[in-house]
Amino acid sequence: MVLDIEPRLEISEESDAIAIVVSEETGKISIAVDGNLNYNLSLDDARMILVEELKPKKEVLLDDEFVDEKEDDNDENA
Repeated sequence: MVLDIEPRLEISEESDAIAIVVSEETGKISIAVDGNLNYNLSLDDARMILVEELKPKKEVLLDDEFVDEKEDDNDENA
């Protein structure tokens, strides 16, 4: 049974994917994120992990773009 989880774990290591695995035999939930496997999760624990991982992340790029715009404005006024 562990062999079934390994490809999902690799997917989460090599990309930004989140792998959700539900055992056909036991109904237990496992979630792989960034190569880390969380197993034997309750429904509430799985929900909390997914909500946290799928929450929009604040990106530094937005701040960089804002700074770039200010610099452009300063260059035009000079």
